[in-house]
Amino acid sequence: MIGNNIKNKKGFILIEMLVALAVFMIVVVSITSLSVSAIRNQKIILKSQELFSQTSYTLEYMSRALRMAQKDLQGNCLVFPATNDSYQNPLGDSSIVRFLNYQGECQEFYLDSGELKERKSSDHDWTHFATGVALTSDHMTIHSLNFHLIGASHADNLQPRVTMSLDIQVNSISDAPRFKIQTTISQRNLDL
Repeated sequence: MIGNNIKNKKGFILIEMLVALAVFMIVVVSITSLSVSAIRNQKIILKSQELFSQTSYTLEYMSRALRMAQKDLQGNCLVFPATNDSYQNPLGDSSIVRFLNYQGECQEFYLDSGELKERKSSDHDWTHFATGVALTSDHMTIHSLNFHLIGASHADNLQPRVTMSLDIQVNSISDAPRFKIQTTISQRNLDL
């Protein structure tokens, strides 16, 4: 009877230890992978939030400027044959829009090496453009930018509108989603 009690109190056998260790490792690996996945997803969500915030600001800024555009009656901002027009894609390039802003300055928005840039002239003449200023941060890449002009000419009897389409992505994350955004802006002043 004393011998049976000693056999029953010897402790765990090797197989029990290995099974307990395997279960413990599975739990630790599962918790660790869930934590890493949650942190990665949070990083993507924060970068996407930053992208939406900056894109919203940029689109609002451009919309306000385009909405307040004036006709180029002198023909110094919009190059020939665009006299009396409100907007222009210089040289037929749809990634550029040029217009005379409400302060009488020639202004343009354009895509340059994945960045959305703006430049203004010191007056109403496009030959006096200053150096372009980036409107988007270097954390983002714009894959495409298009300005589709509708009714830009005074002769067509249509209210001037600009449809902007933008394909943008956060470039600091390898699997970050790309967003495609499109909006249409109508000129505030009636085209009479």
